[in-house]
Order: sequence, then C-alpha cells, then structure tokens
Amino acid sequence: QLPLRVIASRRQKLVSTPIRATTAGGGIELSDTLAKELRGKALLIGWDPGPQKLGPDEVPWSAEESMDELEVLCKTLGIETKDRVLQRFQRSLKNKALGKGKIEEVKQKVKYDNEIGVVVFDRDLPPRELLSLTGRIAPDEDCIVMDRTSLILRIFAQRARTNEAKLQVTLASQQYMLPRLRYYLTEGGGLEAKGGGSGGSAAGGGLKGMGESQLNKDRSMLKGNMAAIRKKIQDVRKKRGEDRARMLDMGMPVVGLVGYTNAGKSTLLNRLCGSDEVKAQDRLFETLDPTRRRIKLDTDREVFLIDTVGFIQRLPEQLVAGFSATLEEVSECDCLLHVLDISSSTAAAQVSTVMQTLSRLESYDVQTPQLLVFNKIDKLEDGIPPELDQSLRFPWPGVVGHCQISARTGDGMQALAEAVENMLVHHTDWGRNKMKLLIPYTDGKVYGKIRGPPPMVKVNSEEHTAEGYLLDVTASPDAARRLRPFEVSAA
Repeated sequence: QLPLRVIASRRQKLVSTPIRATTAGGGIELSDTLAKELRGKALLIGWDPGPQKLGPDEVPWSAEESMDELEVLCKTLGIETKDRVLQRFQRSLKNKALGKGKIEEVKQKVKYDNEIGVVVFDRDLPPRELLSLTGRIAPDEDCIVMDRTSLILRIFAQRARTNEAKLQVTLASQQYMLPRLRYYLTEGGGLEAKGGGSGGSAAGGGLKGMGESQLNKDRSMLKGNMAAIRKKIQDVRKKRGEDRARMLDMGMPVVGLVGYTNAGKSTLLNRLCGSDEVKAQDRLFETLDPTRRRIKLDTDREVFLIDTVGFIQRLPEQLVAGFSATLEEVSECDCLLHVLDISSSTAAAQVSTVMQTLSRLESYDVQTPQLLVFNKIDKLEDGIPPELDQSLRFPWPGVVGHCQISARTGDGMQALAEAVENMLVHHTDWGRNKMKLLIPYTDGKVYGKIRGPPPMVKVNSEEHTAEGYLLDVTASPDAARRLRPFEVSAA
C-alpha cells in the first residue's frame, strides 16, 4: 500500500492515458498526453496467453509475432526498441501481466539502462494494474509505462488530420479515460481533499468523502463532453447517409476497400484512380478518414470505391466505438475488396483479424461478397508459399474468390477488374437483371440517363435500329424496375 500523497505525485507522471484537469471555469480540459513527446528507447513486454480456444476461422498470433508488430507500432511513433521481455504462460498468474520475477527483471533493466524511457505492454491493462506496475517498475518516476491501447490511441491522435477524425479520436480517448478517473486525478481532484483517507491502496481505491464527491462531478462533466462529441459525430453520420443516398441515386455499385493496416489499400486506390491524391506511405494507420472515389475499371464498369481505416489485431473497443461513423461505411457497400499484404509472415492471421473486426460491427452482414486481393506480390521472389496459399483458401464467410496484384507496379490490375466484374455480376444485385431494351430515338432523355454520366446500367452491347437504340444491359433491381417499359424479348 502507498500513501495517497505518493499516488497524487505519481499520477502526474503516468502519461500513458488522458488525464483530466479542472479549469478555473469549472469545465474539464483533456490534457492530451497522447501527443506528449516520448523520450528514450522502448522496452517491450510480451505476453504468452497459453492455450486458447479458437473458432474454425481464427488464426492465432504467436507472442513473438505480436511483439514484432508492437515494435512496428513503436517505430510509427518514432520510438526505437531497445529490448524485449516475454512473460511465458503460467497458470498461477491467472490473468496478471507479469509475475514477481519478471517484474524484478524489468525493474532492473529500467534502473540500469539509461536509454530506456518507455515500457510498453503488448496487452490492455486495467487502470489499477497499470498504476501498480508503474509504481513497482519505475518507482523513481523516470520511465513512462503504457499499454497497447494507449500506444494505438497515441498513433491515431498523431494521424488525425480532419475535424471528423479528431472528433472520433477524442471520443475514443475519453472513453478510455472514463473508468480511469479514480486512479489518475490531477490537482484539485480530491486526492488531497479532507476525508480522502491515508489507508488507500496503490490503486487509489480509498477515495472517500469530498474526494469521492469531486470524482462524481468529474465523471458527470466528462460524460457531458462525450455526449456533445457523440452529437457532432451523429451529424457526421447523417451527412454520410445523405452522401450514400446520392450515390445510390447515381446507379453505380459501391465497392469498399478493407484490410489490415499498411496492406496497401490507399496505394491500390491511387492506382485505380490514376492519381496520387490519397496519401499512401509505408506506415501504420496512414489513412483514418474514409475516401470516396468514382472510378472506371478496365472492364468499363464504373463504381464508387471507398477506402476505410485499416484494422489491427486487438483493435481497442474505444476506437471501434469512436470510429463507428467511419466503419459503418463498410456495411453499406455492395461488395468488398479485402486487401492483404501477401508478403507478410502473418498474412493468414491478418485475414482472420480483419474478419473478426468486421463481425464486431453491428450493421455489417458477414455474407457481404468479398474478394481477397493478394497485394505486394512483387516482394515474393518464389510466389506464394504452398502452406500460406492453403491456409488462405479457408472458406471465410463472404469470400467469393481471390486475385494477385501489385498496387505499386500495376501488375494484375486487369485480372482484378475482371474479378470485381465477376463478383458484381454473380454475387450482388447488380448482376441479377440482364435485359434487352429498345429506347426510341424520341426518348433521348431516357437514353441519356442510361449512358450517363453516371451510367444508370452497364451496357453490354448497343445497336442502332430503325426503331431506336437496341441495348443489352445488366441492371440493378431498381434500374430494372424503371426501365421495364422499354424491355423487349431476347428474340
């Protein structure tokens, strides 16, 4: 047990979570500690969960693979990794992050290696355990201790560029902070208040009296802030709904780009658009905002293409909830291009992670047609390894096929266009109505709507006859209903 005054001093150093400050005006400001500079190199703490019960479509990540990804996440924030420590599975630990021996090992590394300034746990830690580990690992307050969720929140805060992205990151940060107010109060928050009690635990669980009253006020104010942000995000959702309605009125399929972060979605979008207007770099979470583009495939099919935020294993619930307005774009797509970095050693596990994340979205239909797009084949000298190819052929829900491309070099783009066309024709409403139409020359407006732009249907063939335009088309149900008066027999 630690005195409350020690906790009150220590909580200022624990910058791995957002900390609230009470302003003179009585409102709450979020001290954006997610953006504070991290000094020194990182010590990564991995965790072997031991035997796991997995579903038939789940591919596990090894502890080493997960720590490799954690190192890349740190690199994304500009933090170099100095060392690693792996806690092997022990039943006696139950769900604790570290045993006593490992805690001492980490403490000694932090104490005697002056280059280490950050300790990052490759798992989510309850606030009580995070504060307790901080006190045991870095009692001199010379090191920042953080968990995986706060690391990812920092990256999202750094990547947020638009007002919409900033709103969603702020909401996610506040949701992360809400259950932690009791443990990370700032000055005036009740820790030094009369009645706080000197017998509190290291987690600050002994708040009483005036301190508890202040805590309730802080919670109420923070919930009020979160409600205001949710209202703004709801306005964003409403606008997105209006945009989707306009897209539907234009009579073109909507194709979504999904995939693991850094799989090459934005590079593919740029390749299909023939431009470099969407920022694409070899970094995690480079794109946070959904991007819509109208493109024409090599098969002459015009579609709306939507690029969404990349996924990652154990994507924090706060971000899934905070980015719901963005992620629900996927639910409105006619079909999906699931982009995969085929050169990654964890390719199969990445597919599994994306599938699990999609299934967490309330409005998403797991049977939405998907095309697995094996990207970055230019990095494979000997092609796809047989064991990986076999694991990727698992009958994932909704997957109707796959193709191999290199978005960077342009290899395989014709095959991709044909695969998308096949998916739309055989697995969506866009292929369920093949019609032969005769449009009189006097109905030029109808012919103009059919041809567009944007085209109302996909025109497979056209003849100019004495009676008018004779067209073979593939139409959506709505377009077919509107064009039924002009349908003629196939003979």
